Amino acid sequence: AEWPEGARWMAAGLTQTANEKGRLLPGLHKLDVERDWLLHAPATFSEHLRLKHHALDASREATLRSADATHGGDSLPAQREVLDMVLEHLPRRFPRSF
Repeated sequence: AEWPEGARWMAAGLTQTANEKGRLLPGLHKLDVERDWLLHAPATFSEHLRLKHHALDASREATLRSADATHGGDSLPAQREVLDMVLEHLPRRFPRSF
């Protein structure tokens, strides 16, 4: 059986998160941050990008609005930190795509 898209990382063998019957194991599991932090699927990348453009075209403001915009912006520095990490990681890990 194919995993739902949001859970395919579990089938990718990146970490021991499920037993042989597919049941999730409790606790935290080590992940190789340099290698496996973000996954890139070139075969579906174009479709994902198309869906993102569609969301932007349909409602740009709602798509880009921070959840914190209505809560005082407390997590904006953390959001920026993650964005900086992603922008550094993607071209280093996937130079042919980013």
